[in-house]
Amino acid sequence: MDDHVIAVGGTAGIPERIALLKDVLPNKPIKFGVMTHHHSDHIVGAQAYAAEGITVITAKAHEQVIRASIESKSFKLETISDKRTFKGKQHELQIIDVGPTDHSEHILVEYLPKAGILFQADHFGLRSPGNINATNQATKDFARSLKKKNINVKSILSAHSPLVATADDLQKALDLATQLDKK
Repeated sequence: MDDHVIAVGGTAGIPERIALLKDVLPNKPIKFGVMTHHHSDHIVGAQAYAAEGITVITAKAHEQVIRASIESKSFKLETISDKRTFKGKQHELQIIDVGPTDHSEHILVEYLPKAGILFQADHFGLRSPGNINATNQATKDFARSLKKKNINVKSILSAHSPLVATADDLQKALDLATQLDKK
């Protein structure tokens, strides 16, 4: 954003990523750290964010799980029931609950509508360039929610893959699943 950073994700390595962000953007403090969902591999970062005085953002339904994962009793926590929008001069960031999916009842995605960039966890990612597999039910639910919420995705970033997928990649994976379902 204009005067701060919103960090997304809570997987292992968050303290190192916080340090890197401080080094790369020394004049922009990290103001918020977003937890995509309540699974144990995605909330380990909540403690690191809280220790830095960063406001932790989570789905309202995951509030108690996130609170329990943070050792300190004095930390800042904000919850999202459906959607929260942050607006800056150049960027707008939407944090949207796209659940329910087969993977999680509530799942927060982070979306830059102007660029069509979406960050998500555990619903769609590429294992290697061009390696597109048929989707599972969680990915089908995810795609259905994107459509229902009018999220126009061009690029899809994943918590568990360094590769950037496209909307076409997602559609190919959905088409493969449809073909397999017909067999």
